[in-house]
Amino acid sequence: MAIAIISFGFLSIPDIPAIELHPDHTSFYQENLCSFSIFDLMSQDYGTYNIEIYIEPTGSVECFGKNSWYEYQLEKRIEYGWDYNEPDKIKIWISSNINLDLLIQSTFWLLLISFVPRKDSKTISNKIVISAINTLIFYIHLIGEKSYYKNLSREYDIEIFSREFNNDLYIENYFLYLYLITLFLVSYVFLHLFENRLGSLINYLPYLFLIYGTYASLNLNIYLIILSSLGVTSLLKNNIHKKLTSLYFLFSIFWLVNLEQKDLNFDVDKLRGFTNSSQSLTSTIFWIIIFYLLTNGVYFFINESRKHYDTGKFRRNLLISSSLVFLIGNLAAINKLVNYFSFYFLGLNKFGMRSLESISGNTWRGIAPSAEGMGEFFAFVVLFTVLISFDKKIQLNFFEKLLLVITILGIARTNNFAAISSCVAIVAFYFSINKLKTKRTIIVFLIYLLPFRVHCIYNFLEIIHMFT
Repeated sequence: MAIAIISFGFLSIPDIPAIELHPDHTSFYQENLCSFSIFDLMSQDYGTYNIEIYIEPTGSVECFGKNSWYEYQLEKRIEYGWDYNEPDKIKIWISSNINLDLLIQSTFWLLLISFVPRKDSKTISNKIVISAINTLIFYIHLIGEKSYYKNLSREYDIEIFSREFNNDLYIENYFLYLYLITLFLVSYVFLHLFENRLGSLINYLPYLFLIYGTYASLNLNIYLIILSSLGVTSLLKNNIHKKLTSLYFLFSIFWLVNLEQKDLNFDVDKLRGFTNSSQSLTSTIFWIIIFYLLTNGVYFFINESRKHYDTGKFRRNLLISSSLVFLIGNLAAINKLVNYFSFYFLGLNKFGMRSLESISGNTWRGIAPSAEGMGEFFAFVVLFTVLISFDKKIQLNFFEKLLLVITILGIARTNNFAAISSCVAIVAFYFSINKLKTKRTIIVFLIYLLPFRVHCIYNFLEIIHMFT
């Protein structure tokens, strides 16, 4: 909370006071850009007008967290719709900045990791070397995806030092220096946190579904940075699966040889932070390396910490995480500030729902990038909790029962029939195995599958009818 208040100018006083957010005041806000923080704007009256806040990643350091643009959009037809109009709205863009996003969001997420209890320390040697290697790898990313970053920052410059027209050495590329230093510190601080929390982190993995970790203005994710640092650690310890590594790089070489380079900027959308936005050779090499290190990092993490896995803690954290996803999603739909800050500090790929109404009157995704994925997560939590509690004969306390109810409400809001029906079928089948005799189990299982078989046959006949 303190980071949000300080970073986004809650304590700053504008030179001129903000006025009511109204279509008639569009010119005022367009003439006074970089003057008002998001807190100044949201404290103003906006009557019955719908306000939508967006991130403007091309902002300068001085304008970070302040108004970048203000626009009034008239009522218009909904895209791909015929019968409904999208209501008029006031759209406000808040400036963001590549370097500050990397610094502020990383600080926040590492601070959250520091709250994980310490347990079973393990010394990681050569943390400086590992962090330096990791920083160099992500420097390749900055070079390879120049089409993406050039559009975001006027300060974009990948040269560590260069020569000016008079042949003087230019060593004031502060954009790059701050970027590389921040990456180095993120890797180093995480390794320090990890070695003191080896026995605890595995039981807090459910919070990955709450903290997405994507930077607001970068095509990067915090999990790429920290897991690649573990991947480098694993390689330095000579933990290499030679056959899989050889096969991976064999396919990678084949890919690179047949790569058709194009100067384009791919719209990564929901996959931002985990996919290539360019089709350059340098960028492709980076993603080949980073996914290899990511795989090694995940293997190293699980191999080192699996003996500390605690089913009870994992189940409890799943319930807490899923409940927070649902509750924050509802709060974000009601409150503009919560919507903006949940996007920023949870590292979402896209803004959460801006209203409590379902998409096309059917599904509701909350803060998740898709309703389908959100429903599947909720269904998994319910399934895991019920089966583990029954198998281990664990009695849920009042708090856990409340969290389970909230999670069930979440899956109901997503209206994911496949996830709901699968969850119900698996739970019912599991209890049947434990209650009925073995000979009757197959019959019960076929009965459970009957609705799905009928559904598949119906769809198959519909497809045949289309082509006849």
